[in-house]
Amino acid sequence: MRTIPNWRLRLALTLISSLVWLSLSSCSGSSSPTATSSSSGSSGTAPTPVSFASATTTFQQNMIAETPHFTNSSVVTAVNLQHYFPKHWGSIFSEAVAAELGLAVIWDPESGSAPAGSDFSVLNLYNGGGFTCSGASNTCTLGSVTIQAQESLKNFMGQALDPNFLNSNGASTTLFGRLKQASTIVCALGNLLPAAQIDTDGLPIVGSLTLSFPAATTNIIYQPISAGGCSAPTDQAGASLPLTVTAVTSANYAKQIIIAPLSVIAWLKLDTTAGSLNVMTLEDQRNNGRYAVDRAIANITGINTPGSGKTLFEYISIGSNVAGSTNCYANGGWQCSYEYHRVFIDEAANGAYLVSNFGSPGDQSGGIGTPTSFLQYTAVARPSDLKTCTSGGTCSGSLALSFTANGQQEVNSNIVYPSVGNDYEGCVNLLDRSLASSGALTCSITGTSILASGGASAMIESTRQVYATDVVATLLAHTSATTTLSFTGATDIFTAPNTN
Repeated sequence: MRTIPNWRLRLALTLISSLVWLSLSSCSGSSSPTATSSSSGSSGTAPTPVSFASATTTFQQNMIAETPHFTNSSVVTAVNLQHYFPKHWGSIFSEAVAAELGLAVIWDPESGSAPAGSDFSVLNLYNGGGFTCSGASNTCTLGSVTIQAQESLKNFMGQALDPNFLNSNGASTTLFGRLKQASTIVCALGNLLPAAQIDTDGLPIVGSLTLSFPAATTNIIYQPISAGGCSAPTDQAGASLPLTVTAVTSANYAKQIIIAPLSVIAWLKLDTTAGSLNVMTLEDQRNNGRYAVDRAIANITGINTPGSGKTLFEYISIGSNVAGSTNCYANGGWQCSYEYHRVFIDEAANGAYLVSNFGSPGDQSGGIGTPTSFLQYTAVARPSDLKTCTSGGTCSGSLALSFTANGQQEVNSNIVYPSVGNDYEGCVNLLDRSLASSGALTCSITGTSILASGGASAMIESTRQVYATDVVATLLAHTSATTTLSFTGATDIFTAPNTN
């Protein structure tokens, strides 16, 4: 997992990724729960033309309310995904148990205590390097603070699906936390760009623009989200972000934004009358010392029709081991990851779908072969349940979770837990992450097995194969204003590989 070097890069890398959540605020318009499938759809209110500036204040408050997540009600220390995939795996089980298992097998085997013995676990490096760890006791200590060196899957998923999660350095390391952190730029655009810099299409005007952060920390962009602010960090007061905006001719996008010093290109299209938004961002990481590329695409409709919003989002980050170039493989191990996420939210059908992969870009020798270190899962839930839990009130409902992994070491040993080939399934209560049921995916909404034939795991691998050989010659070179998403919704989010 790559390290994000500074605030400007963090904002720029997911500038357009964060715009995906614009639809959530505009569609819902408040923090009240979305209607269930039996009573959802348009509320009868006439569609209101979309304004980029007016939407930014409310979208942050609801940007993650309808995505699959947990209410992290217990104390869970931070996680650093970079260290989930050690460079050397020691002994690896040669046999794979090809069976569907209940999630209880690996969820929380020690009932809240640290994993032990042959338990499934993941490394918890909350310290970021400052803790002294003991393998024998499975603890890491810094002063008066003691954390688990390796933690349970329950705690890991609590972090991975917690919109508010931060690591020990105060940084977000999960998809949803990163999007929340980066969304400050969208809120800032809406609050700081004057009307004269907004074009007739509702987007920034063509030309060279500078987004200047106010020196006064009393400005609304530094205030908490709950108070209608952007929650921008006050240490960025007085800073600026240069943007170059041009018009493009494409069915998908109308504007292109270039942040040249950071090798970032973004494309946007906003239909203020129809209430739709297309966004895409592309980053070349070679200037940051990694032969890797990031891309995010979002298609959003129904922004101005409450209860009818749809959001399709895809994020991919992958590196390649290319001779003679700054690469992602050195010292016998991968220095960057293959991160792949898809989200589909359908307010009218009251369904929210997520598939995620964190792993290596190739095999352990640095080749393009199938990775032996990864975490993959699908998560399905009802937006109405998710929004109720997000609002902080009493809520119910469960998330259908299907999980698989490979290369996870047992506690205090070099033995790799024999999870490869297994699909761990269950219904997890949204409020406290307790298991409502194990070995089943019929929850508040029916989930999908990660290892289903031709399903999500196969789709993740097929997508990796498209870009693994040389990500610059494929993902970077082939992305343009005509690039589109490879999936269309709930029917193919887990099955259609990315091919463009």
